[in-house]
Amino acid sequence: MTKKIKCPNCGFEYDEGTEFCPNCDVINPNSKYIHKKPTAEEILAAKQMEQATDEEIRQRLREKYEQETKTLEKEELKEALDEAEAKHKADKVPESEVESVKEAAVSSATQEKQTESAKISEDKSWKRPEKRQEDEASSSETSDDKKTGNKKRNNLIFGVVIVLLLGAGIWGYNKYESNAREKRAAQTEKAYKQAKIDFEKLYFDENKIFLHSDVSKDKIDKASDKIETIDNKEFQEDLKEIESDVRERFEKQDGLNILFDQPVLVGDTLDDKALVKENISSVSLEISDKEQDAFDKKINEGIQLAKDQVEDNNKAKELMTVVFKDNKIVENVKREDYNKAKEAVGKIKRKELKETFEKQLKSVDDFLVAKEKETKEKEAAQAAANAQAAGAAPSQNAQANQAAQGSGTNIFGADRIQKWHEKNPTVQSGMLSNLDPGAVSSDPWVWAPGVQETVLNECFRRGYIVEGGFYLVQSKIVDGEGYYDLYATDTSAPLFNNWKPATPYYLVTINCKTGWFKGNGSDGTL
Repeated sequence: MTKKIKCPNCGFEYDEGTEFCPNCDVINPNSKYIHKKPTAEEILAAKQMEQATDEEIRQRLREKYEQETKTLEKEELKEALDEAEAKHKADKVPESEVESVKEAAVSSATQEKQTESAKISEDKSWKRPEKRQEDEASSSETSDDKKTGNKKRNNLIFGVVIVLLLGAGIWGYNKYESNAREKRAAQTEKAYKQAKIDFEKLYFDENKIFLHSDVSKDKIDKASDKIETIDNKEFQEDLKEIESDVRERFEKQDGLNILFDQPVLVGDTLDDKALVKENISSVSLEISDKEQDAFDKKINEGIQLAKDQVEDNNKAKELMTVVFKDNKIVENVKREDYNKAKEAVGKIKRKELKETFEKQLKSVDDFLVAKEKETKEKEAAQAAANAQAAGAAPSQNAQANQAAQGSGTNIFGADRIQKWHEKNPTVQSGMLSNLDPGAVSSDPWVWAPGVQETVLNECFRRGYIVEGGFYLVQSKIVDGEGYYDLYATDTSAPLFNNWKPATPYYLVTINCKTGWFKGNGSDGTL
């Protein structure tokens, strides 16, 4: 069933063949007459009518119709009378008869009565001098001319009606288009406002700095799809500007969040406890030095957080390979390497990774403790053996000293130790310089006179040893001079007040010829 067309003004449904609305005279939009191209005058008239009220339009149409009808009637009557007058003159009809015919024609046209035409044709004063046959022929011709004139009149009237209908149709169409434009403009503005609201919902708040917590690419795309449906360039440009800002912020935020197990930036909050994904080994994002607002500042903080975590993870992994590699402890691992790896692992934030490394470090530490214990035991055994082998050295030195004194030679003088204290109160190396010369045995292991006593007294003064809590062990010979290692066997010395190492404990190495001594400390002491 064909859908009926409704009047754009009052809603009347046009029937097939109905050209005008019976309520408001608006032409049917499907009328064949509205497809005819209007003239400039018709368009102007239609625009004037468009500004008029409905009642004014109806009045103008009525006046136009009456005016056109009267004009056509006058023209038709004039043409008909002129033709009649010409015929009567040609037939030499008396003037009185011509005037009678004119009056009858005017009366007939004015009153539009058929009876008046009949009276004129029966008027006895109007007789032709010719034969009856000619008179009838003339009468027949006059009748034919009248019919022809009526036909022309009807055609002209119909033409005028068509023009009026066309003008009304143009006005009606323009009115319809105007209403349609207003409606479309209202719908466009409504669509623009709704699209703008959809974009504004993607922000965290009315400040339009941070994005909403549930923002996503799909939601942005959905809002963007509405832009092209809005038939207004100005509206589109405004919406595209908002869209560009939202997309730029989303790309920055999404690029940061994908580095972490959970989004690090949500709304206006940055989670500094968020963990970088374990498989992330580098961060390509760069910190911007052109912060525009609080959002950019949060983005920079998030990037720095990711870089710090990745750097800590990579450093710990690298140092762990030095002590634990291929699921086993590295054989030549050192305590120093272990300490560095332990410190790096302590900075890791990811619990699972940190626990894995700590478990490996525990096995490394156990390995080092056992190794260090074994080393100490070997050193202690070696020290004891060396002490036993050098047990006669002190008595030999005493005998040498007695021999020297028995000969009356005082090599160092009675104040030897006091002199050393005064001359070298802060000397850390233990070098005994500017000593009085004396006889020194060529045996590399024989102590020079007074050297042993002086060095041991200095070690006692410093708190390294206590009486009966030490022993000397031969260590090495350099340039014909023997070197002894001094070990503490009693930890009650002041040196050990704050710690109690295993004994025997190495203290210093002493040159038995010159009195030079030094420990393994960085400053020449212990």
